[in-house]
Amino acid sequence: MGYRSNFLLTAKPMTEDLYQRISDELKQYVPYIMCECMEDGAGVWLNEDDTWYSCQSDMIQLSKDFPDTFFELSVEGENHNDDWRAYFSDGKYQVNDALRLFWPFIPNELREDHSDEDALDYAGCARLEHLKVIRAAIYHSLRILLAKDEKDFPWDEDLIQAAEAMCRKFLASKGFVVPAAEQPDGKQEKDGGNDDEREKT
Repeated sequence: MGYRSNFLLTAKPMTEDLYQRISDELKQYVPYIMCECMEDGAGVWLNEDDTWYSCQSDMIQLSKDFPDTFFELSVEGENHNDDWRAYFSDGKYQVNDALRLFWPFIPNELREDHSDEDALDYAGCARLEHLKVIRAAIYHSLRILLAKDEKDFPWDEDLIQAAEAMCRKFLASKGFVVPAAEQPDGKQEKDGGNDDEREKT
């Protein structure tokens, strides 16, 4: 049976004629494609539970044949944590393994039940998830910069909030429009660093 993976290939920019020509050549490498379409100006090809062992060499050749097209191949292997993504352009390529990070342990978020989260509407849950993603990204960025393990770099709410505020200030100073930080209840956080920039934008 062999080692099986799921493959998702996208390519852009795309036209109907280019899409058809890429599809025709792709089928020389992968005889059966489960799903293919054009979506949001990109070509999309999907294959699940397949054994495309020569995918990298095939994609290098495909990108040479279509040098003005940028290809992205996402792969989920059947083994745990065997996920990776490859990029191809005019015969050149880059392969990136998935980076797996756990949410950091936050002591003050220990609770006995889910009553707090259950009280939130959909928008509140979305804001809570967005806030958690931002804070987790900042935490791991600081931890990696300091070359610390999680056990040596416990969660510090004041530090994370200060780092987030500084990131917002820096991005605003570079001309980016930074969305206001919102708490799950919809109230804006006061970070003291973006008010002037928000008024300008």
